[in-house]
Amino acid sequence: MTEPLTPGDAAPPLDLPALDNGRIRLDDRRGRPVIVSFLQEASSPTCREHVARLHEHRDAVLQAGSYVVLVAFDDPEALREGVLDGVDLAFPVGIDRARDAYRAWGLERARLGRGANPLAPRQLGGDFVVDRAGTIVYAHSQEKGTSERPPIEALLDALTELDRAD
Repeated sequence: MTEPLTPGDAAPPLDLPALDNGRIRLDDRRGRPVIVSFLQEASSPTCREHVARLHEHRDAVLQAGSYVVLVAFDDPEALREGVLDGVDLAFPVGIDRARDAYRAWGLERARLGRGANPLAPRQLGGDFVVDRAGTIVYAHSQEKGTSERPPIEALLDALTELDRAD
């Protein structure tokens, strides 16, 4: 198992096919802060709410000169019918079917003991803020047994701190 990433770690490479064609590369956003949000299953109500809250705060993210990149492992159609249904998404979504990026960023799978198949391993999500140089300045990895996501305000605060440091 890969250790969870923490502030001060270099952000691992991220190069994924985009949900709506093209590619998403973290290196293409170097020089600007990026929120990288790894989603759980397409049917996750917690992730749906998280995506909606990120979307609601898009102006604050853009005002901070930042980007948001969402990462998902589900089939694109399942994403459109689940987490992204009804959301006029302003952010790119990278598809990581093999979950290589999840592993590289220290996000594991866990048996959460609920849902249709409580013994099936579930992918844990996480949220990271990466500074202009590619260093993680905020990290929140979901814990086993929870579906907790960080408050959007915590992500925005990390962006604000980056502005103060400059």
